[in-house]
Amino acid sequence: MMKRKLKAMVLILAFVLAVAAGCGPRENVNPGGKYDVDLNPDTQASFTLRVAVDSSQVESKAMQNVAALFNQTYPNVNVSVEPMGSDVRSYILNCMATNDMPDIFFLNQFDMVMLESMEVILNLNPYIESETAAGSFDENEFVQAYWELGQKDFSGDQLMIPRSMDRVVCHYNKKIFAAAGVDMNLVKNGWTWDDFETVCATLRTYFDANGMTGPLADSNYSWEAMVNPVFEAYGVEYFDDNGNIVINSTETENALKFFKKMYDNKYFSGPEGGGADFDGLKGAMAFDSQPITYHRGRMQENLKLGENIEDYYDVVTCPVFEGKEKIGAGVAGYAVSGDSKHRDYAWQFCKLILTHEGQNALADAGLTLPSIRKDMSERSAENHWTVGFDAYNLEAYTYRNGAVADEQPWDCYTSFFLKVHHMACNNIISSDLPLLVTNYLSGKSFETCVAQYTKDVENHIMIAELG
Repeated sequence: MMKRKLKAMVLILAFVLAVAAGCGPRENVNPGGKYDVDLNPDTQASFTLRVAVDSSQVESKAMQNVAALFNQTYPNVNVSVEPMGSDVRSYILNCMATNDMPDIFFLNQFDMVMLESMEVILNLNPYIESETAAGSFDENEFVQAYWELGQKDFSGDQLMIPRSMDRVVCHYNKKIFAAAGVDMNLVKNGWTWDDFETVCATLRTYFDANGMTGPLADSNYSWEAMVNPVFEAYGVEYFDDNGNIVINSTETENALKFFKKMYDNKYFSGPEGGGADFDGLKGAMAFDSQPITYHRGRMQENLKLGENIEDYYDVVTCPVFEGKEKIGAGVAGYAVSGDSKHRDYAWQFCKLILTHEGQNALADAGLTLPSIRKDMSERSAENHWTVGFDAYNLEAYTYRNGAVADEQPWDCYTSFFLKVHHMACNNIISSDLPLLVTNYLSGKSFETCVAQYTKDVENHIMIAELG
């Protein structure tokens, strides 16, 4: 273990030094503090505004749609939408090393907390404060919990403009549910894990009677948004107030036993592969955050001629524990580079993303995850992410998300429990936490699983602190 730690430390240190050596002076850097802003930059200015997006074609199209709106006001600005691949951090570090940063770049909250500590991201508060004072911006238009996920420590400096909301839902096969005789009174938004187990018992009987031996639901134990809500509902603590690892608890063991029960009963697919194949019409359910277009489209490819997708597909909220309602969720969005020479225009572009028109432009590109705007939470012709999906339970994506006044949100964000260790968060959620669960499912003792998890987290924190 020590050799592995030392090797990892050497590699990360070498990379950091290489980046630092290549960066040179960054003359225009001003990621934090106060700076002058211009809320009305020259509409006839001519230059290229670079917007770096993830590798998906949908994201590129969405930003091109926003760029078209932007060019209505700034016709001479060439908005260059540039795919940056699947690894945001590597892309940004390479840009820093070559002094070739984009003006705006895509990221999620986990990327945000790492890049903020490297002084890459511009603090947008001066723009927000000036716009608010001018009456041209109102934070109250957004679902507070999602807006705050773009802030440093989730309170204060706005580092990211969230572009849409992402939450875990349960996609299900209506045809299988009907054939199995599932009590559909149980399958509703806000249903509980007890309801889910009752439904699964019915489905399991049907599957076994028809020689269908596979699991009922595609579930992803490597995905923190699936695991963390269960852990938090069971009262699991990851760190204490001093940053010490406190995962070795009865609460953690009980949460792991929950997943083990689901796995042993073949309600959930396992980490070894061989999933339920929901998209192939074999599995009954799939837990995912994908918009309806994703699984619906993949299922449709497997329908026979004359079959109707509306007979097969619908969606419902992820189940919750009564009295401890938690649903995995998160956001992605855009940040402005701290050394952008066009930050006034970059802010105007980001602000445009948040408008009703900008949010509809995202939806028109196929990015149909719900908006973070309160006024777009409901199904209507004015909210394009809902158009064309009249047959489906879209409210599953927004149910109890705090968009309604005085509504206590059910959304559960992994970011909160990792804020003590910003630089280590991505490795903890992408490898350490999933391994804790899969090790337990494979039959290892709780003590062994916790010991491995603790070593891995300590290792990642040590590496992060070196950086």
